[in-house]
Formats: sequence, C-alpha cells, structure tokens
Amino acid sequence: NMDSVYGQLLEYFSTNTYSGKSIEELLNDEEYLQLDKKSQQVLGMPLNQIPISDPRIIAFAFEGEELQKDIPFTLDEYLYRIAKSNKKTITAVEKIEDQLNVFNALDEETTKELLLKIIDEDSSDLENLVLAYSNNDLESITELMSGWEKDFPDLADVMLYNRNIKMAEKIKNLISNYSVFVAIGAGHISGERGVIALLNKSGFKLRPIVSSSTDLSSKYPVESMALEWQIYSPSTGEFEIEMPGISFPIPMMSELQETKIESAMCID
Repeated sequence: NMDSVYGQLLEYFSTNTYSGKSIEELLNDEEYLQLDKKSQQVLGMPLNQIPISDPRIIAFAFEGEELQKDIPFTLDEYLYRIAKSNKKTITAVEKIEDQLNVFNALDEETTKELLLKIIDEDSSDLENLVLAYSNNDLESITELMSGWEKDFPDLADVMLYNRNIKMAEKIKNLISNYSVFVAIGAGHISGERGVIALLNKSGFKLRPIVSSSTDLSSKYPVESMALEWQIYSPSTGEFEIEMPGISFPIPMMSELQETKIESAMCID
C-alpha cells in the first residue's frame, strides 16, 4: 500500500539501471518531435526535461494525464487518505514487484509501439473507461480492455491476468477472515479472467451493490484528507525534522572522505 510503495519504488529504480535504447534511439526525428509536443501538452515539460531516462516508464507516465481532474490526487490515493484518516488497517492485494514486472516484460519494439500510440491517440479511450466504471458497466469495461489486449497481446498476461490471479487469492484470504473494502483498477474487474469471475469460481457469491449517491466528496472533502506530518530522523539520530508524510531512505550510500552520506525522500 502507499505506506510502503514509494520506498519500494525508490529502491527498485535506484538498483535497476536501465541500459536499453533511449527515446531518441527508438523513434525517428519526426516521431520524437511529435512525442515531445505531446509531452509539453500533457506532462507540462519537453522530453529532455523529464528526470527519467527509461522510455518504458515515460510511456506509462502519460496514462491518465489528459483527463480532467477535480481533485489533486488519484482515486486510489483519495480512498487511501479516507482510510488513513479514519485509522483503518490498510493492506495491499498485490506486491509492487507484480506491477514492476510489466516494465521487465517490455521489449524495445513494444515500448516503441506504446510511445507511438501516445502520439496518435486522444484521451477518449480512457475517458470511456472512466465513464463505464462510473456507470457500473462491466460489459463496456470488458470490451475496452479487449481492444487494448488486441493491440498489446504479449502484455496481457503480465499486466492483467497474472496479477488478477494473485489479487483474487489475496482478496479471498482477506474476506474469509475480515470485513473489508477492496479497491482495484477498473481493468482488473470484469471479463472471464477478471477478479470477479475468479472469486465466483472459488465459491464466493458476489452481487453488485449499486448506490445512487454521488456525494462521497462532500462527506470526505479533500481539505480534510491531509495526512499527519511525520518526524524524520537519520539513523544517527542527530536531528529531527517534520515532513508532510513518511520519508523513505534512498538506497544509495556513499563515502566521501570517510564521511557517510545518508539520503531520504518524502514524496508528497
């Protein structure tokens, strides 16, 4: 969950150096200029200012950025903040390694296809997915995800179906012992290999609970979702400082004239 995911991401990207082709090497000059224009429109910066060199990560950075946003953070973080502010126990239904395996599965050709798709597409597909999710329309979600699977068949297992199996198993264990609220990505819900179908096959009886209420944001206003500031202190304990969240050690230690350098980061 978000109490630990940022630290795990920092550790992964600091210990797994990308050695493949850069975006400039994957794309020709015209394609690069088109993606650079898209980057300025969507991400607010040209490609050469993005502080990440791995084109696989950059390809996923565009996801959802064109959607109009009415809160300053994503839905999963909003739900996390509600749980956190209400002192609820929070756990994850998959490991961060299961998500990061997606990057390891991306070869250079597929990465290039993802980048070219960013150039050509608008935000309508994602907007349709959000609309289908909002309308409890599982059939449309399945149809939209099937279209994505046709475009990238080699990624379907590692990005969706393998993770669905692990999510369903973790959810099965949780709901067998606790009363829980589970939030997963829309693409994992429906279809013959979706989490709902997997839980049904395990013997659980699932039924939709449809609410006409849309006033969650008024019950849990963004202003009340601020997380408690946390005290950070290095391993030496020589000082303390308040940070707007948990500070995660950056797993890079170096020696400079017999002086140990220790780094940590708070992602707000």
